Amino acid sequence: MFSQDFYRSVGASELLPPSVIDAELAPLGLNEYQITKVINANQNIINHTREAFIDQARKDPEIGGSRFETTIKHAKVAYDKYASPALQEVLQGTGLSSHPEVIRMFANLGKAVSEDTGIPAQVLTSGAGADLNDEATQLNVLYGNN
Repeated sequence: MFSQDFYRSVGASELLPPSVIDAELAPLGLNEYQITKVINANQNIINHTREAFIDQARKDPEIGGSRFETTIKHAKVAYDKYASPALQEVLQGTGLSSHPEVIRMFANLGKAVSEDTGIPAQVLTSGAGADLNDEATQLNVLYGNN
């Protein structure tokens, strides 16, 4: 309905395909300039919401305050590893990547995958002469004497 240049200029994508622009905005009788203003206003609202989410996360008693930078580091580990490019596009395009609960979820996941405790040194050294190739010793090291 509109020109390809127009669709590109308003950031048409998988999240905002031309068909949605046509179906939702064309019936309003707006010209390309007016539609651009509406889309820009919507983006400004998303940006404001994103900033509000970040402020909420910074003030959150569990993930914010002095923990915020560490929280973001943990969240980034999981986000980079597990969020597909399509999910990243959705989260970033909607502003939800900054929502405190999304940050919390990715931070918890990042912490969990970063916590590789391995076998404590005292377990390895406490059984001097223990055969670590022995299956019973391996099970004891992993699960204790249960």
